[in-house]
Amino acid sequence: MLAELTIRDYVLVDELRLDLETGTSALTGETGAGKSLLVGALKLLLGDRADPAAIRAGAGASYVEGCFRFSEADAAPALLAGVDGFDAAEGELIVAREVAASGRSRAWVQGRRVPIARLRELVRGLMDLHGQHAHQSLLRLETHRELIDAYGELGPLRDQVAGAHARAKAALDALHALEARLAALEERRDLARFQLDELRAAELVAGEEEELERCVRRLTHAEAIAQAVARAGALLGEDEPSAQALLGRAREELERGARFDPALGACAELIDQAETAVDEALRALSSGREGPEPGADLDRLQARLAQLADLRRKYRVDHAGLIARRDELERSLGQLEGAEEDLAGHRERLRIGRDELSRRAAALGRARRKAGGRLASAVERELAELGMEECRFQVGVAPLRAEGALPCGPEGADRAEFRVATNVGEKAGALAKIGSGGELSRVMLAIKTVLSAADPVPLLVFDEIDSGVGGESALKVGARLAGLGSAHQVLVVTHLASIAAAAEHQFRVTKSVDGRRTLTAVEPVEGDERVAEIARMLAGDRREGAALDHARTLLARTGGES
Repeated sequence: MLAELTIRDYVLVDELRLDLETGTSALTGETGAGKSLLVGALKLLLGDRADPAAIRAGAGASYVEGCFRFSEADAAPALLAGVDGFDAAEGELIVAREVAASGRSRAWVQGRRVPIARLRELVRGLMDLHGQHAHQSLLRLETHRELIDAYGELGPLRDQVAGAHARAKAALDALHALEARLAALEERRDLARFQLDELRAAELVAGEEEELERCVRRLTHAEAIAQAVARAGALLGEDEPSAQALLGRAREELERGARFDPALGACAELIDQAETAVDEALRALSSGREGPEPGADLDRLQARLAQLADLRRKYRVDHAGLIARRDELERSLGQLEGAEEDLAGHRERLRIGRDELSRRAAALGRARRKAGGRLASAVERELAELGMEECRFQVGVAPLRAEGALPCGPEGADRAEFRVATNVGEKAGALAKIGSGGELSRVMLAIKTVLSAADPVPLLVFDEIDSGVGGESALKVGARLAGLGSAHQVLVVTHLASIAAAAEHQFRVTKSVDGRRTLTAVEPVEGDERVAEIARMLAGDRREGAALDHARTLLARTGGES
């Protein structure tokens, strides 16, 4: 609900703070007193275009602030979940708008600057202003389907459609992803197959290239290796004196000396170990002399190295990279074959998902048409009670043209539109085409009355609703407005006593002259003051006994305060 409204330097308002209540409140006052100023201030909060001409003479800017409060049971905090600084536990949202004489307009939400579009988005979910087309949620075609669903309690059916859509969309996305992967693989299939055949034919083995290089070096330098082996063998065991002979003699000398100095025995043992190592080296050198002759298999090994080098240059990787490339190609071609097998399964899952979505959307559409028929009848009954017996109200539910690969979106396959004909012989048209503000307000009142339990907008403002209304019809309008106050906060600007008397609360707008300035003020009226205000609305300045008695009777009859 809108708990507080603050206005500064707007038209004839110097500074005004209005504390509002739940239920229905009537805003009354003499013609020209400034009732429309409050509506204009609310329109600024709704993001209406700013007019610097509305700034009070002598002031630099106009300022309007609204403080909305919510209980835990309200649906509004869900709308405000993404607002910085809004705490659902505290339940208070403050929005503000300033219009400077330069024409510059600024907006705040919870004390933070926001674009006007953001202010408009938030506040239009909190307040409907009836009487001017720009801010009525019922004039926005996109809300009609949601209201029919809420009125018909079609939430479960709509959830089923949303679930079926999610499943069909997942199947469609999976199919598209698979087809894209297949297309990408298909483009490379021939090249991949050629490369895989080439790499498989190469019979690649990990570490092969390094081993080949070692063999080539050994064969290329076989003669030098043989000469080195021969010379080393001679030095170790064949020449005189050889290393083997010299070590033996040194060991014998140390063993003789160890009889006198035992420490020399350790040195003798080390030389003994050296003799053993020399023997092993001689045996290894002897085996080496039996290696390949120079030139044996060298051409074959070098040809193999050249083949591997060509492959490395071609694929721009090392030997390990060639093996990895071969394995990757095998996986990719294997995936292509498996994906082709999966394609039929994905298409079948999509067909099942589309069929389910179509069935559930059709069931929702049938339920919407039935709910729309009930809604239209109920609204027409309300219109008759409000003095618009000839008015015809229609709820059109028509199929939407399917776009894309799915039969409909998550909301179903229907579009909905409220249409009305206010006079006999007229063709029913869109609500926005109603020319009379009073007729439009009464049509909106009838719709809001029927949809009161389903409509989530907390604050309803009615302006010009009493245009062309009088007598018993005015009493019925007042009763409907009072009834809306049980589910919404209602603010109605009226000049009819029968409508004002039906409200739970009443505010009087007055205009006065202070020196050379004209000022507008708003104050609550209760008790005798309210009786006097109702009497003024009935009889003008002749607020005598009869008018006062009539006012008390009217307040008692309508249920308003007396």
